[in-house]
Amino acid sequence: MPTMKAEDDGPSKALDDKDVVIAVETGKDEHALEVVKPPSLADTTRNPAETASYFSWAFFTFMTDLEGDIWVCCKEDTSAAVCAKFWEAWRIELSALRRRDSTTASPDLARVMFRAFGTKLLRGAGCQLIYLLVSLLQPFLVQRLLRFLEAESDSGDTLPAAMGYAVGFGAAGAIMVIGISQAFTQGDRFGLQIRNALMTVIYTHSLRLSVEVRQDSSTGKLTNLMHVDTERVFVACQFLQFLWHTPLLILIILGLLWYIVGWSAIAGVVVVVAIIPLQVWSSRANSRVCGKQLRERDTRVKQITEILQYIRAVKLYAWEGVLQDRLQEVRRREIEHISRSLLLKSVMRELSLLLPVFGGLAIFLCQVYIRGQELDLVTCYTVLAFLAVLRFPCTIFNMALNSCVEGRLSAARISSFLTLPALPHSAPKMLASSGILFADADFAWGTAASSSSAATAPPSSSPEALPATAPVLKNIDLKLAPGELVAVVGSVGAGKSSLLNAILGEIQAVRGSVVVGGKVAYMAQTPWILNQSVRDNVLFGAEAHEADYRAALHAAALDEDLAALPAGDLTEIGERGINLSGGQKARVSCARLLYARRRKYATFLLDDPLAAVDAGTGEHIFEHGLAGTLKGTLRVVCMNSHVHLLPRFDRILVVQEGRVVADGPFAEVLPGNESLLQSLRPASRTPSRACLVSIGEHDGDGKPAAISTQPLPTSAKPAGNGLVKGAPEGATDVKAPSTVASSGRLMRRETLGIGYVKLATYSKYLAAACKGRGDKVAVVNAASVALLAGAACAWLAQVLLRVFADLTLAYWVEDGGEIGVSGYTYMAVVAGVTLAAVLRAAAFMVLCGRAGRGLHNTLFMRVLRAPVSEFFDVTPIGEIVNRFAKDMDVVDNQLPDNMFQFLANALFIISVFAMCFISAPPLLVLFPFAVVYFHRTYERFRCCRLRLRAEALRKSLIGGMLLRLGCSRVLKR
Repeated sequence: MPTMKAEDDGPSKALDDKDVVIAVETGKDEHALEVVKPPSLADTTRNPAETASYFSWAFFTFMTDLEGDIWVCCKEDTSAAVCAKFWEAWRIELSALRRRDSTTASPDLARVMFRAFGTKLLRGAGCQLIYLLVSLLQPFLVQRLLRFLEAESDSGDTLPAAMGYAVGFGAAGAIMVIGISQAFTQGDRFGLQIRNALMTVIYTHSLRLSVEVRQDSSTGKLTNLMHVDTERVFVACQFLQFLWHTPLLILIILGLLWYIVGWSAIAGVVVVVAIIPLQVWSSRANSRVCGKQLRERDTRVKQITEILQYIRAVKLYAWEGVLQDRLQEVRRREIEHISRSLLLKSVMRELSLLLPVFGGLAIFLCQVYIRGQELDLVTCYTVLAFLAVLRFPCTIFNMALNSCVEGRLSAARISSFLTLPALPHSAPKMLASSGILFADADFAWGTAASSSSAATAPPSSSPEALPATAPVLKNIDLKLAPGELVAVVGSVGAGKSSLLNAILGEIQAVRGSVVVGGKVAYMAQTPWILNQSVRDNVLFGAEAHEADYRAALHAAALDEDLAALPAGDLTEIGERGINLSGGQKARVSCARLLYARRRKYATFLLDDPLAAVDAGTGEHIFEHGLAGTLKGTLRVVCMNSHVHLLPRFDRILVVQEGRVVADGPFAEVLPGNESLLQSLRPASRTPSRACLVSIGEHDGDGKPAAISTQPLPTSAKPAGNGLVKGAPEGATDVKAPSTVASSGRLMRRETLGIGYVKLATYSKYLAAACKGRGDKVAVVNAASVALLAGAACAWLAQVLLRVFADLTLAYWVEDGGEIGVSGYTYMAVVAGVTLAAVLRAAAFMVLCGRAGRGLHNTLFMRVLRAPVSEFFDVTPIGEIVNRFAKDMDVVDNQLPDNMFQFLANALFIISVFAMCFISAPPLLVLFPFAVVYFHRTYERFRCCRLRLRAEALRKSLIGGMLLRLGCSRVLKR
């Protein structure tokens, strides 16, 4: 059988363009080729941003090399650094709450984030202030230039002075770009540090939740907290500065307009300010809608996770249709809330963009019809220039309000999760010496309701913070000495597993105490199988050692199973061990526990480790594992079968109704408990397996041998029962996909996409938007097509009317501002622009809502119809859940906003270029510079696209880890 190297990733890849291929002498073959890759920026020890100069930061020249490779993270942005700052700020916040003796208040996550990372926010505020002040200079420069260009101007400005105004106008624009870019950069880093910290602390805190609290914190909810809610907090941090920037700018512009046109400025500013209450109302309404959307999203992701975990039962019972209808109902309610939110945000954004038009119209009408003054062209366009300064901040102000509302809701959800009662660090007490001591202890599970009552408790809450329920273990008074082999027996529900959980600290002690000496290793009753190779499952991230590794495999009776596997111990066994029988999964988990002996564990807890193996295999594991490899350590084993092994234990603990009713050697415990022992399941009588592999302890030099990168030796014909034949009675074997038979590779790796987004992707999104309500059939709905056509017409009409409004204003001013055809025309055009803007926003967002619903339903339908062996068995659940959680949130909420802004800005830029080139054809000489700019922008956009894809790939891996949080905590991995 061909061997397979550990580092082999499948077929060799084509050489990258940047690889260097040279010919070298290699002894026998002087024409052999060696691939020498250029040095990677990721290999450096410092991030270029840490040493960049002020000039480099101002123009971001240090980021040019990012197009070729990804740097190492800045030290202050690493997870360790940001988490240390967050936990320190969190501790201060909890201490302040305790000093105030507040029993109802909860920690303010916003205050915690500012205390931990507020430096970046203050730096961004300084840059934002520079942008604000410089933006007010441009309207004055526009006024001076217009005065100079007037035919009858008596301003006295000379041509050099006018050229100076033009240069100043350009310089002010450059300074504004630098200022706002630095403000956004600091805001992004502020948000990134917060998101990094929140994702890490959510995952860390989830590892420390007690079992009863985890029942209310489903995997779907944790996925949403880590991937969606943290992202919303990050977006809120990006626009946070505009909450003070916009109101301050409005006040300053009010004063400047008063200086230019007198008290007529009040009319324009009143119109501008009048929309702020409307924005506040919209934000509050959006807050209520978002709250409902978040609850529906949690329900949807929870249902999808449960379906994926039990997909075999779903398919065997043909429940796909019922579950799909149930999920589509949840999705329908979620889409209703999403559409309302998108509609509110888009309409308010359009009104914000038209604020300069509304304000200018109000000022001109007040100036002409109330004050009786004539309009002049310079004053009109100066007023419009000042009001135009408000367009961008007012638009972002609306986005800031909405994002902060959503971020506040997400922060409240995260804060509520972080205040859930966690297992205390001090229970059980850990001592340097080995052994376990129970001192007249009672143990009880907490209640799910206790999580809400302990909102202000710190992460290391004490047992007294949890309300006691009926004890599951009572009057436990035991002393387990080092080196003992202890069996725990009892009927179903007697409390055997609860006794192990008490040792692990999973159950709170409501009376007495428990002391555990040394490190504890644990083997759960349900094996945890990683979607990796057998070797990785056994090593479990520990340092490799050849002799101990082979000894663990031999003691777990895995030798002949590895001989039957196509790639030996390098064979992938799937996320749920789909190509292993129940007994083989249990023995892989047992081998992991036995290998932990090398890491100086003092106590080993095993919950029914022999239930899935036959009598012969159980004898082998007991002889070579429990009484062999683990000899000299404290071993506590729950036994529900293999009663013939009980006489070989040092002590027997008989548990009944949560009490230890008998304790001692088998001969002492047997009298009076015969019926109990007879009720335990006997072991299968399948013959035991022969163990044929010889174990070597050291290399020739006496040093510990590292594990070879080659698979363990396999025989052409397995001598005993292998992958399929070796299953114990009652076990169900599932054949692995055919890919395992050839290479040992089973799991499908999620690959990183390369290249641009194909046109077919956009066409599918458009097709999903045009489907009717019966999304199961790809039928184009006539109403959707009409809505799409109406949206396109509204887009075109809004752009044309926007340009026409400026022309009609000029004609109105030339007429002296008198009431007449030009005045009425200007007001009609403004009304048309407003109507077209609202219609295009409403139609576009309704289409995006339909597209999101159609894509989700199609995706879920195809996932349900996917074959188990070719998709579910080779695809990690975390990857699938991430498609329905984070990716669907992007499609539902971020993609519509981003597409709308892109189309609006693109059409606006095209219209501006068209007007400039028509009015001044010599400006066409600048067109090549625009082409170069867009080309460089596209190159940077490619880097952003790859970064987002890589980030989504990492989040899929994290999503899979959330399914086994309890085992991760117990195993300290």
